[in-house]
Amino acid sequence: MRRLFVIIFVFLFAICAEIGISPSKAETDLEPTGLTVASGANHSCSIDEQGAISCWGMDGFNITNPPSLLGIGRSTQIVPALGGTCALTEMKWVHCWGPTSGIPNLTDIIQISGSYGRFCALDSRKMATCWGKGDEPYSDVLAPAPSDIQGHITSIVAGDRHACAIYDDPIRKVGGVTCWGGNFAKERVQVAGAVQISSFRDENCALSGSGKVKCWGWALPYYHGEEVPSNLGKVIQITTGDGYSCAVNDEGRVHCWGRNDLGQSDVPSGLSNIIEVAAGLNHTCAVDSEGKTTCWGWNGDGQNNVSASLGKVLLNKLSMPNSVPVILGTHKVGSALKAIAGDWTPKPDYFTYQWFRDGVALENETGSEKGLVGADYQKNISVEITGHKILSLPVLGLRSAEYYVNEPGSIDSKLLPFIVSGDQVVGGTLLADDYYYSTAMTVNYQWLRDGMPIPNAVSRQYQTSPEDYQRKISVQRTSSLYGYISDVLISNDYLIRVGVLPSNPPIPTFSGQARTGNSLKANPGDWDSGVTFTYQWFRDGVPIPDATLASYQLGETDCMHLITLKVTGSLQGYSSQTMTSDPTVIALGMLTRTQAPKIKGVAKVNQTLVSSFLGWDDGVKFNYQWLRNGVAISKATTTKYKITSKDKGKKISIRITGKKPGYEPVTRTSTSITVK
Repeated sequence: MRRLFVIIFVFLFAICAEIGISPSKAETDLEPTGLTVASGANHSCSIDEQGAISCWGMDGFNITNPPSLLGIGRSTQIVPALGGTCALTEMKWVHCWGPTSGIPNLTDIIQISGSYGRFCALDSRKMATCWGKGDEPYSDVLAPAPSDIQGHITSIVAGDRHACAIYDDPIRKVGGVTCWGGNFAKERVQVAGAVQISSFRDENCALSGSGKVKCWGWALPYYHGEEVPSNLGKVIQITTGDGYSCAVNDEGRVHCWGRNDLGQSDVPSGLSNIIEVAAGLNHTCAVDSEGKTTCWGWNGDGQNNVSASLGKVLLNKLSMPNSVPVILGTHKVGSALKAIAGDWTPKPDYFTYQWFRDGVALENETGSEKGLVGADYQKNISVEITGHKILSLPVLGLRSAEYYVNEPGSIDSKLLPFIVSGDQVVGGTLLADDYYYSTAMTVNYQWLRDGMPIPNAVSRQYQTSPEDYQRKISVQRTSSLYGYISDVLISNDYLIRVGVLPSNPPIPTFSGQARTGNSLKANPGDWDSGVTFTYQWFRDGVPIPDATLASYQLGETDCMHLITLKVTGSLQGYSSQTMTSDPTVIALGMLTRTQAPKIKGVAKVNQTLVSSFLGWDDGVKFNYQWLRNGVAISKATTTKYKITSKDKGKKISIRITGKKPGYEPVTRTSTSITVK
């Protein structure tokens, strides 16, 4: 058996933002209003202007033949369901006919809903009562409403295996739509900020005060998905059928999407000024602003055969308000204005708002309250309020008088925590916070030394210098924003301590040949600018007396010893640091002047030859050896040699060896002469 559809539209006080829907703010004193035209699975019913009920379509169990309600008041709400039809009267009584059974004793009821034999009613205490059983195989009794929303419910709707309620709890500052019962189709999603909700089977759609629609449920992904068409415009009423949905926008046009196998989504051409649409199992009905009903879709049981004698449907028409809106509040930037709707008859179910600045609509300023910002300073602020009521097109009211904002606001320094972070030492970087009251704010900085401005120190960041050592550093921040009085704030003083030179200064080196007699030159490396250096040379780890210059002359005592260099860097306001070079072994020096000797004298027997050697380094001592034909002559080891008969016809030369401590010895041999 195809299951019956029932659609109930509900409104609530909607202020909070909606999950999945982005509403404008809406305000209402709504008592839930049921439809005066509703479609069930295979039949529809309406209530005319006299409160009389008419039903048409399939008539199983006499559900399309309403009994006389004489004596219990006119009908105000109609609910057709597969297991019967129920009506709510102006006496706040519920009367049902058909196979419906198990109706509890209900009084002071303000709304009813039903589907597939399940029914729910809401009383004036905002308490919900549900009864009946659903369609097979889901014939279990519907669970009661959650206890934490009882007493806060503003409207209720019964589905196949679930129910949903709109609730409002001003004490706990929460509200929205919640569902309970079967969770086969995500019926339990939370939707905040809704002003209408519609259910069929396991499908639901919700409407926000801004006219946006969100749908969810089991059948939707199979037929049309949960994506709502983007061309609906601003929606004022929604309905959900079996696998399809319809909406009425603020131009009185109907849009349907989803299932269309029986023409249920084919909106008749020329249909206009629609204020209400009701989707059923396979057929759809709509009512225009004159109370005329039109139906389309499947007509197998006369679902579309609206009687020509059907009276005008009971409507809740809105008219223009009797007064313009009023703005309450002060004329000061930073304060809030509140719009008062004025006198409307009848009273709308809820309002939407649009604020203006010098006659230009402000984007996203659509709530009942508006906070005055800097851009509002010396501008005229006004508001337009639109009234909304079910079964009626929205009515745009008059615009309020202009409200001139003539008083600048104050930037509250308490909202601007002023913190300076960084190293409070010479060479450290201080950073003022950049917490802005508004991204449009202009913030200027001036760093101070002992309360006096530091030249050119006007950025958010400041690097301390040696001049700041043991001085008090602070920063003045001036925050400016159009429409506000500038705020000047000075940070705490920060006493600057001695700094630390780079934590890893370079290791010094020295240049020059590491040999006795050479000069070594210090290279301290790349330190901070302005650093001065002192030096100390070491031999085998022991300081060399008076070796405190950037260069060092290697002497004979350094030969074959380890030489190191310590460099100490100093800068005003910083602690000194000392670095030591790697050790270097000093090798023997090289004599630079080593001229070969010359022989003076007559090369004859009994004559004396003398060696001449000039041009050697100072301090060199010599050894001598005379040679005969290159062979050493015994005991001939002085600078003079007397020629003997053994030398006749031989070549005589002299070899000298120069020696100096710390230097490698050097040997030189003279040119030979022949003895005659």
